[in-house]
Amino acid sequence: MEFKVLVTILVPEIEKNFEIYLPVNKTIGEVLKLINKLINESTSGIYPMKNNLALCNRFTNEIYPFNKFVRDTDIRNGTQLVFY
Repeated sequence: MEFKVLVTILVPEIEKNFEIYLPVNKTIGEVLKLINKLINESTSGIYPMKNNLALCNRFTNEIYPFNKFVRDTDIRNGTQLVFY
């Protein structure tokens, strides 16, 4: 799995965590759409699809820009991210 990183996504709104593989060749904007869809489907629609999304590093509080590729960030295996 050299083209993906395993991260933990924390979703404070529904108080759940998800461990997922993120493709490193996608932009943060594309990843946000994938995560949004995953959370919506796994909660049977309780978590609504949103347009204003952000992904933040849990420990450094860095908010990742939409147009940056995952590989160009500090996101690595084991990183904990907050999705809001």
